[in-house]
Amino acid sequence: MVGLQAALSFCWWNLHDFAHFDASRASDSRWPKRAEEFEAKRDRILSALQELGAGSFPDLLAICEVTREAASELAGRMSPAFDVAFAPTYPRDDGFQVAVLYRKGVGFLADTPLLSFEDLDVSEETRPMIPVRYTQAGQVIRFVACHWTSFDNLHSQTTRQKLADYLRGDT
Repeated sequence: MVGLQAALSFCWWNLHDFAHFDASRASDSRWPKRAEEFEAKRDRILSALQELGAGSFPDLLAICEVTREAASELAGRMSPAFDVAFAPTYPRDDGFQVAVLYRKGVGFLADTPLLSFEDLDVSEETRPMIPVRYTQAGQVIRFVACHWTSFDNLHSQTTRQKLADYLRGDT
C-alpha cells in the first residue's frame, strides 16, 4: 500500500543532445567526443536538479534529446529509487529519445509509449510520447512527455497538429 503523499514535484527539461559516451559515435556532432564530456554534462544536470529541488530530485523528471543509456545513467546517479520509462527501439530511432525518470513506490506506473508511425504520416524526427500515471487515493494524473517537431520546416505545423490530434484521441 502506497502512503499518501502531500506534494508531488515534477519537471520537464530538454537536455539538448545528452548522449552517453560511445567511441564509435564520437565523430557524430550530437555525441560527446570523450567520456569526460559526458560525465561533466551529467554532473551539471544532477547539480541543477538538486538546486532546483532544494537538495532533492523531483518525483518525476521528463527529459528529451537523451539516449536511453544516458537517461538510465542519470536515474542511477539520482538514486536507486528511480525508474526510467522510454520507448523501445522503433523504425526511425536515431538514438535520441524522450524519457521519464520517476520515483519508485509513490504511485507512478509507466504506460505503453504513444505513437503509431503507421497511422500517422509524420516527420522522421518525431519521437514516441511517454505516458506515466500517478495514482493516489483513487485519483489519477497522467503525465505525457513529448518532444514534438520544431517550427523550422515546411511540414512542422501539419505534423504538430497530427500529434496533438493523436494525443487528444488517446486522452
